[in-house]
Formats: sequence, structure tokens, C-alpha cells
Amino acid sequence: MDPSHLASTPVRKIVAELDDDQQQLVECASEFCVGNMLFVSWNTEGDEVFFGRREGPNLADTSVYSWSPYSGEVRIVRGIDDEWIEECQPSEDSLVCIRQTPTEPAHLISIDYKTGDVVTIFDPNPEFKDLIKGDVKRIAWSNGWTDWGDDVIGHLVYPLNYDTERSYPLVVVQYRSRGFLRGGVGDEYPILPLSAAGFAVLSIDRPNPWKLFETLTGRDLGAALFASAKDNDWDRALENVMNGIEAIDSEIRIDKERMAIVGLSDGTVSTLNALMNTDFFTIGIISSNSWDPIGYYLAGVNWKTTLKTIGFEYPATGSLEHWQRISPALNAEKIDAPLLLNLPQSEFLVSTQFLSALQSFERPHEAYVYPDEYHIKWQPIHRYVIYRRNVQWLQFWLLDHEAVDPVDRKQYVRWRKIREDACVNGEGNEQDRPGFCQ
Repeated sequence: MDPSHLASTPVRKIVAELDDDQQQLVECASEFCVGNMLFVSWNTEGDEVFFGRREGPNLADTSVYSWSPYSGEVRIVRGIDDEWIEECQPSEDSLVCIRQTPTEPAHLISIDYKTGDVVTIFDPNPEFKDLIKGDVKRIAWSNGWTDWGDDVIGHLVYPLNYDTERSYPLVVVQYRSRGFLRGGVGDEYPILPLSAAGFAVLSIDRPNPWKLFETLTGRDLGAALFASAKDNDWDRALENVMNGIEAIDSEIRIDKERMAIVGLSDGTVSTLNALMNTDFFTIGIISSNSWDPIGYYLAGVNWKTTLKTIGFEYPATGSLEHWQRISPALNAEKIDAPLLLNLPQSEFLVSTQFLSALQSFERPHEAYVYPDEYHIKWQPIHRYVIYRRNVQWLQFWLLDHEAVDPVDRKQYVRWRKIREDACVNGEGNEQDRPGFCQ
């Protein structure tokens, strides 16, 4: 069997070429052999095919199956809930894989072919299991998006030493929540350290259009995805966040006056969408550029073509209304929540329109640009600084706490001034002001 075609998502079916005189092809007829496949491999004897399949809510679980092309039998080797298994290779009597769980970083395991039992082969972070961590509970909810697949998941990470009689500030981290809970997409928001710092954390796994993948391919799939983005993709992302917060309401007491939303890439878009169009969140942090008209002027030919496909044409002549709906630069006056921006140097130029608008409307914000960085920041020193700065920003605004070892010794002078201006200039009655003003 040639597994090279299995790299794409999803895999429609599994077919084996038998090692016999006829070299006949046999197709697996089981329903479990169709779907989102992770890996496919013969065992060492060449009489069984083992494969991993993504399944469960939002395809966030992994199960390992065995199929005998000779008998047609399919059996489950290991059903895995809330574990992320990948890079599996066969050995003599087991599969060797990389495994992660919400509270366990990646480690090497073997899965017994017959029993499904797991043995840890190598753990590169053995000391991690001895650290005290907040409890983690996976939460599932439905979003009603029948064309995408309406099962959604997230992880509620309880504050360390959780007290049921208290209410806690909430940090919403986006937009993947699978395997080890590090820091969301881009790994800039340290989930477990935030829990240790006194926050409840909702790590959200944004739905993917699996039903479109199952029914469409090629140009049809691309057209459907672009149409979805053009119509309501951004609103869907925000709706998903709001539904997730509602889903945890019965699990933990959240201080609704002290909530933050953060993210990179798609998480940046939904964060800014939330701050522009609701007053639900107290503060925000973003890690990449926003969708603004300047992006069209700076785009190359290919990206301009893509933008036109989803309705973002030349801003000055015909699609300004479409830009107005999504552009933070064109809606900066609506953003009252203090905003921290951690921008890579490669995206600084395209961010200048938004930064200029924030300054022009005197919106509360602070921006940093990290040199020689791209969409996903890779330099360890920058990751470390961003981790610390993000935690300290969240503590300042949501816990009224100032660290004894600030990233920048003058940051609290600036942040206190931002808070003073935001509270003095804030509109409405005293009880309508943000939680950090009270």
C-alpha cells in the first residue's frame, strides 16, 4: 500500500495492495475506514493495516484501528479521548507514536497491537508531571452551523487552588485546543501559567468545515470556503467564542466585569471583531496584523486576486462597505478596551493603519514590534518576553496586580496612565465603567 496520498485531508478510503501473485487491490468496506485519517501503516508481518482516525467533537479525538485486508475484519485498538496521537510507526508488536494530553507535553509511547495498552518510551520533560497544575475539563457545545459541522470543543482550565465560593477573571485563548495546552495558535498565551496566576482560562478549538471537506473537493471546496468567509466567517468565530463562554457558565463562577480575549491570526480577527462590536470583554491582546485597506495596497497580484474573491476589492471604489465591516482601522473609535499588540516585524507595515487609527482616536493601547519575526514568532527570547508581558498585562488589568519583576521597569508607569485616561474619559455612569476602573 502506498500511503503517500494520505497526507492530504481528508482521506476518503483505505485501499491495500496484497502481496500475492495477483497483486490485487482490496478496499476496506468499514465505515471506520472513511474520514479524516492520520496515518496508515502495515504491521511488520504484513497481514494487518493499522490506521489512526480523527473523530469525535470537531475531530479532536484520535482512535487507532486495525484492518485485515485478508479477512475484512476491522477492530479498534485504542479509543482515545482528549489525547493527540501522531507520527506513528510500526515496530514488532506495537505502534510507536508521539502523544500529548492537555496537561502532558509531547512524549514517545508505544501502543500494543493486541491490547491497546500504552507504555511511555521516552519523556523529554519528566519533571513536568511533578508540577502542580490547575484542573482541566473539556467542554463541548453546539453552534448550529450545519454546513460546517456543529460540534465544538474547548478546555476550561481552572485557577490553581480553585475556590468554589469565588468568582474569577477569565482569559479566552484561541483558536486551537488539541493536545498539550501551551499557548494557543502561535504559542504566545501560556495557559497553565495563567491558571497558576489566578485566571480561569477557556481554550477554544475553532470548528473547521469538515462537512464541506466530506462533500466537496477542488474548486468547489475553495469556492464554498471563500463564500463562507465573505458572508459570515468572522461573525461565526465570535459567535463560537460567546457560545463557549455560555457553555462554561454552569462549571465555574466567572467575573463578567473582568474578561480578556486574545489571539493570533484568525484569533486576532475574532479578538478585534469582539472589541469592535461588543462591550463583553474588558481587555484584549493580539499577536498579528489586522484586516485593513492598507493590506490591499501592499498585496501582490496573487493575494489581491484572493481578496477580490472574498469581496475585498480596491477599497476606494466599490468594496469600502465590505472593508468597513471588518477593518479595525476603520472602526478604531469603537474600541474602548485596552489593547496590547505583539507584532512581528514582517507585519508591522501592514499594521500601521490600525496603529495610526488607535493613536488618532486616543484608544488605550500599547504596541511592541519584535525584530526578525514572522507570522509565527520563533525566537526563544521573544517567546519568553511575550509570555511574561502578556501575563503581566492581564494581571494588571484584571487582577490589579503589578509584578515585582516587570519586563520593562517603566511599563507600569505607562499602563497606569493608560488606565487613568481610560477611566477618566470613559462614558456612562460609574457602574457602567470597566471593572478595572472600580
